[in-house]
Amino acid sequence: HLGGLVELPGRSWQIVVVEQGAIWLDDADGSEQISGPLILWISDGSDQRVRACAGSLVGHLQLGEATLSNAIGHKPEAVDLRLMAARSFHLSLAGDDGLRRDVQGALDLILREAHERAPGYETVAEAQIRVLLVLMWRHAIRPNELRLASASSAVILQRFRQLVETHFRDRWSVARY
Repeated sequence: HLGGLVELPGRSWQIVVVEQGAIWLDDADGSEQISGPLILWISDGSDQRVRACAGSLVGHLQLGEATLSNAIGHKPEAVDLRLMAARSFHLSLAGDDGLRRDVQGALDLILREAHERAPGYETVAEAQIRVLLVLMWRHAIRPNELRLASASSAVILQRFRQLVETHFRDRWSVARY
């Protein structure tokens, strides 16, 4: 089992990349087998567990709250990335060699930085996690659908605050916000 073995103190999220082979996703509703190549995002509090099928090549990255927050950052897409991070989903990498190379490149750099621990390695790793998040956001979640599906008052307030932080110096009118 990949999911659920390591418990970080506090909240945590997981990225699972299946380079080849397949995984089983287990949750309260049952089990589903998914073939790679794919990238899987498991949100905090999810009851999903992942089992790799024999012979599969699978990578697993677990993120704590501070790492995820730093990776999301404060750019305009940060609100959408936070909304996306609250949901579990998977994205097939089959048929898109460019996306697959980008995902693998980001993961390779995270692993190399974690191993070498050169000065600033955490910053490099967080930047690559941001790359992975943006790639998943672009390819797995349509931003407008994400906003419409999550229009609670807390989300609206969060989005407003993000826009104010981003465009304060642009002197936007109240109507534009």
